[in-house]
Amino acid sequence: MGLERVEVVQDADGRCVEYTCYFKPVEIDGGSLSAVSRDAMNWYEPNRGYLSVEVEGNTGTEGAVACTTLEPTPAGTRVDYHMSYDSEELETMKAHLDEVFRDMADRLIARLGGRVLDRYLEA
Repeated sequence: MGLERVEVVQDADGRCVEYTCYFKPVEIDGGSLSAVSRDAMNWYEPNRGYLSVEVEGNTGTEGAVACTTLEPTPAGTRVDYHMSYDSEELETMKAHLDEVFRDMADRLIARLGGRVLDRYLEA
């Protein structure tokens, strides 16, 4: 929904070592903000999760750290996602990213099944 595209950099073994997310522009006070988030993988463990940290130069989500973990459950797999960042337009970015993450969850549920157990934003 809010994501235009993602570019991925892989190592010789085909593992993602860096990715760049290009978000669609968000309207702010009559103007627009285009966020670009370039992140390096700091931790990746197959079937367990990953942690990515912004690379200098991001716009919209400065200082971003994102962690996704997978946990086996009797009903399947629980996916937890946590993101922390600073932004001059914090409220606008929170609202925009909330739409992006809701869309991501809807698409994953449509493809794999399941449901959202908990969702929250905090400043």
